[in-house]
Amino acid sequence: MATAKTGSQSGQNWNPNLGAAELSSLIGTLGKIEQQMPYLVGLSRGERRKLPKVGPLTRSFVADAVTTAQANPGLLPRSIDISSLRSRADTLDRLGEVRRAVSQFLEKVDDTEVLLASEVYAAARTVYAVMKTPAAVPGLKDRQDRLAQRFARKKGSRKAEEPLAVKPVE
Repeated sequence: MATAKTGSQSGQNWNPNLGAAELSSLIGTLGKIEQQMPYLVGLSRGERRKLPKVGPLTRSFVADAVTTAQANPGLLPRSIDISSLRSRADTLDRLGEVRRAVSQFLEKVDDTEVLLASEVYAAARTVYAVMKTPAAVPGLKDRQDRLAQRFARKKGSRKAEEPLAVKPVE
């Protein structure tokens, strides 16, 4: 895996390229991971709200209770399967590890998307600025007008965003 990079990755050494075949492979791999976890569920917001919140303190309570139950099986009603309870608690811990790894990965995907979008947007603004110069290729007025909509002021809005200024070539 590539090492984490900080700051702007612009330049010759950073050239992200996600082709259609690679995208398909990545999506397929995510599908395979999901197949390995057939017990995953999707909850609605309402369903989530109805469930008790389980943070670090509650998880510690759960771990202590499960350990106590294992050490004292006679305390519990027979309807509670202690080995199943232990298995579920262990699965909960392991899911936490998976969630942390996926969160770190998703953060890198998000950061890469933000940086790449910023770089592409800066280049697009330069294209637009060049199109507004007298040296621009004739016949691109329709495209220039379409691009200009991005910087048009809307009623009730403050100052529209200004594109990069480019000096005409003399």
